[in-house]
Amino acid sequence: MNYEEIVCDANNLYRAYKTSVKSSKWKETTQKFMMNFLRYIFEIQDDIINRTLKNGLTQEFTLHERGRVRPITSIQIRDRIVRHVLCDDILLPEVKKHIIYDNCASIKGRGISQQRKRFEIHLHKYYKLHENDGWILFGDFSKFYDNIIHEIAKQELLKLFDDDEFIDWLLTLIFDGFKVDVSYMSDEEYENCYSDLFNKLEYRHIPSEKLTGEKWMAKSVNIGDQGLIHM
Repeated sequence: MNYEEIVCDANNLYRAYKTSVKSSKWKETTQKFMMNFLRYIFEIQDDIINRTLKNGLTQEFTLHERGRVRPITSIQIRDRIVRHVLCDDILLPEVKKHIIYDNCASIKGRGISQQRKRFEIHLHKYYKLHENDGWILFGDFSKFYDNIIHEIAKQELLKLFDDDEFIDWLLTLIFDGFKVDVSYMSDEEYENCYSDLFNKLEYRHIPSEKLTGEKWMAKSVNIGDQGLIHM
């Protein structure tokens, strides 16, 4: 099967549908989708085959989690299904070949327990060599997802798939759904927007009347409650 056949396969779309509704069955929109899920799955299949697939509307809200404020953009179930089948059946199996073994984030079969075990192994190895003479560095990438440049991310992924035309088309469509309306920026700000630090949380406070759709920035990826990058 080629990549398009994998994404269009009804069994794969059905599995992606089950994953997409798993944590939101209490929502009215999810329940309405579930009542006619077969029809919607075949509509998605037709849209992919005919290249008529489009990004749906999004809903934005703010989540307070473990003392942190996170801006969330929720996407429609149709879009979740497409992204799940792309990530689960195509991207993730290939990306896993290129990441370090100790990366346990969002990888089935690993998780926090596996990460703790690996951490203990590294501590024991270090202690045998240096005993208590050492330190641990904690680090974090500030606004990492907010500042992912779409074209760079897409090209890095395409390298893993020999620049496949179908993967290129689907990734372009998905990344286009992440584009940010930056009409409020001056010409100078817009010229430097790809190198300047972007803060999605602060962006939420921009008055809607200033977002006229005149300028768009192809930077920032929303991992929200579905993640493309839930990989």
